[in-house]
Amino acid sequence: MNAVSNSDPSQALAWRWFQKAENDLLDVANNLNAEQYASDTVCFHCQQSGFVLN
Repeated sequence: MNAVSNSDPSQALAWRWFQKAENDLLDVANNLNAEQYASDTVCFHCQQSGFVLN
């Protein structure tokens, strides 16, 4: 659900970046719940979400 008005391009872009960060954190959670996971992938997605949210 998009909570931002599409009339403001900068708000729409910011919303898309926050969605990307949320998806990165979902990837982290899914990987950590797996029986086996690649720690470098988890670290990458943590870094990516932090970069977006910083």
